[in-house]
Amino acid sequence: MSDCNISAAEKVIEIGACFSIDEGELVILDASNPTSLKSEYLLNKNNLLEIRKVINASGKAITKSSVSVYLNAYQPIITEKPLITYKQRELQQVNGRTLHECVD
Repeated sequence: MSDCNISAAEKVIEIGACFSIDEGELVILDASNPTSLKSEYLLNKNNLLEIRKVINASGKAITKSSVSVYLNAYQPIITEKPLITYKQRELQQVNGRTLHECVD
């Protein structure tokens, strides 16, 4: 990826940061449910919380809709499709599997 400037062909700005999380640290992701980022598979391959902000700078101005925020997370392959794509009922069926069935 090259530098985003007025002459660049691709007008995308990407900013990333990684944070170390203590092994036993719980984080509140929603209103009141503390969880472990590791057990929720929200850490990258290096066990870091990795957040990326991607800004589409191709328009006349940068607006809220031109900014996206992503987590770079490593999830084990235990099903035929990524866990994030499952509906709640499907996840409950997958929940019975154990970690030793996971494949990196």
